[in-house]
Formats: sequence, structure tokens, C-alpha cells
Amino acid sequence: MTMIIKKYILKKTFTKLNEIKTKAKQYNFNEFSCFMLSEMFQNIVKRFLYHVNNICLFKLSPRKFSVIFLIAFFPNEIIPLKDRTLIDNIIIDVSQQFININSFNYHKIFICLTKFVLIIDKWIDFDKNRLIQSLLISLYFKKQHIEKIKKNNEHDSDVINELNKQHDDILKIIKKTDRSIDINYINNNCDKIINSYFEGYQQLETKITNTCRMIFIEKINNLDNIDIYIDELLFLTNKISKNYISKKYNQLDHDVISIICDEIMEINDDDEIKNIKIIINKTIENNMWNKMKGEIIFLLNDKINKLIKN
Repeated sequence: MTMIIKKYILKKTFTKLNEIKTKAKQYNFNEFSCFMLSEMFQNIVKRFLYHVNNICLFKLSPRKFSVIFLIAFFPNEIIPLKDRTLIDNIIIDVSQQFININSFNYHKIFICLTKFVLIIDKWIDFDKNRLIQSLLISLYFKKQHIEKIKKNNEHDSDVINELNKQHDDILKIIKKTDRSIDINYINNNCDKIINSYFEGYQQLETKITNTCRMIFIEKINNLDNIDIYIDELLFLTNKISKNYISKKYNQLDHDVISIICDEIMEINDDDEIKNIKIIINKTIENNMWNKMKGEIIFLLNDKINKLIKN
């Protein structure tokens, strides 16, 4: 099957996928969660992913792909605003970028899903750890409460029994969330775990974010043809530019990116873009373009998206 035919079939399944978007706008969170279990939803998603995975060589499962809809349409229900971290904002942004593709555009679909595939497993692990952390904190305060009652000789058996029941329920939820956890160890070392947890929390988030960034950059650097990323940069730039710019025949990648920088500097002449332009010139002078193109595209993409949001 030729690539043209594959893309044609993908286009048809993407049109069906838009039906799900329409329904999501009509439902509240609970209603849409139920709809996701329906045969209609499952069949549309499976057909779309079959063709996407075939063309783009992804290994994206229906369960993980469905997260896009929940996060894009119901971000506050999935991740309350007060609890959001950098990796949460990234997964929300990527999910909403995909949902906002209303008409079929292979390049946009490929780029959005590439970003999603790179981050979804890390976000799921992060979110699971966050839930366990919250449960551990609840467990910690339940233990403190029980000990305080016993220490003050307030032997109210009903209160203690209720607190012990809540304590045991939390342990069960922790075990259900991650079956590899040693519940006995958790129960006996809760205080020590809580104290060390907060010390490592920020380190974990920083490590995950840096890993996502490096994977994305490495992926671009290993491509001989980066037209798909250049096209996305042009598309984003033309959204905020007064002049329409495009990639001309036989035009070198770094020349196009340099032109994009010039165009952005006319709109917003700040130090970030100037530094990117300097990096481009130095990499060309030192024949380092192929080693630095991923970093440059990443920085430029991030900067343009910030300008669009502002």
C-alpha cells in the first residue's frame, strides 16, 4: 500500500475522530467518561490508531490515546490548577494542540502525536507517584491523629476504630495503585518516607522534563530530512507574522530557520531570538548544524508557542 493511500485512509478515520470531539463538547466529565467505554468510541479510536501506528511507526495504545481527550476537554478535573507542574502543563498543551486540529493535516498530527508518545508514559508514572504521595500524606496524618488520641488518654473507641478503618483503606488504595509497593514497609516507615519524599520531588520533576527534552532533540538530530518540523515552524510563524513565509525549492534548512528568526525579531525583538540566531550562525560556520539542529528547532518551537499564547 502506497503512502498516498495510507494517508487517504488515515484522513477518513480522522474525520470520524472529529465526531468524538463534537460529543465531548456536549458531555460533562462523568458522561464523557462513560462514553469512552462505548463500542462507538472504542472502534473509532482503534481504527485511527491502527493507521497512525502503521504510518508513523508509533506503538500508541487506545487506553493511552484516550488520555488526550480527557486532558484536553477536562483539564481541571484531571489535573486541578493549583496542583499543576511543568510536566502537567506540557501534557495539557500537547493534548489540546491535537484536539484543535480540525481539518486533516498529516504534519500536524504527526508532530502532536510524536510529542504525546514521548511524554505520556513519563506523565503517567509522574501522576501515579503524585497520587501515592498524596495518599502517604493522608496516611501520615491519620497515624499522627491516632497517636495523639492515645497519648492524651482520650480512649474514644469509636473514633479510634474509624481512624484505623480510614488508615487501612488508604493502605489498600496505595496497594491497588502500585502492586509492587511493600505495604508493610510503607506502614512502618511512613514518617521517614514523607520527610524524604519532598526532598526528591523537585529533582524528579526536573529529571523527567530534561529527559523529554533530550529525547525530542535526539530524534530530530537523527533525521536526515526534517521538513516536517520546518513546516510546523513555518505554520506557527505565519500565525503571528504580517508576511507569509514558506520553504522554497532547494532552500537549506538552516537558511529557512534563520529567516524565521528574522521574521520573529520584527515582531518581538528579544534576547532569546537573538541568541538563537547567533547559535545558528556559529553552527554553520563550524559545520555543526547536524549536531545542533535539534536543540535549535526545540528552542525556536518553544519561543514561537510562547508568543502565540501571549
